[in-house]
Amino acid sequence: MRACELGAIGHLIKPLGIGVAVAAGLAAASLAVFVAIQAHALETPCPAGSRSTQPKVVALRPSLLRHQSWVGIAEGELVRNSYVFACNNGLAVGEMHTDHIELDPATGLVRLHIATRWVDLAWAAGHLDEYHAPTAWEIVFAPNDAARVPGGE
Repeated sequence: MRACELGAIGHLIKPLGIGVAVAAGLAAASLAVFVAIQAHALETPCPAGSRSTQPKVVALRPSLLRHQSWVGIAEGELVRNSYVFACNNGLAVGEMHTDHIELDPATGLVRLHIATRWVDLAWAAGHLDEYHAPTAWEIVFAPNDAARVPGGE
């Protein structure tokens, strides 16, 4: 190609780059608004339980869809008719009743879903990488149904 043709192409590509940047900015702003208007509280303290452990797997992904992020625990750790909580920094950010388990087909572990809003906020703040290690989490097993934390996702 001749130099004059490359210059013309460059002028076409430059506005496209700006358009992509603007679209990415709008997408990030939309995600922030979506996350902010969610009704579920994220300040719920982690409940006291009969025992606790760390997850085997942590899968965190920012998303507009619910249930894309989870921590995995062995099915044999569950106690019938009780709640299990995923806690981080003293807050319950995920919960599951043992009557409603979901097995991950790739690992065979039980998926304990993490609140989408919590993941999105951690991602937007630039801190999501800090939570990928299983050691950052505490899985708490409630002694019975009465220990359920209201307002969970």
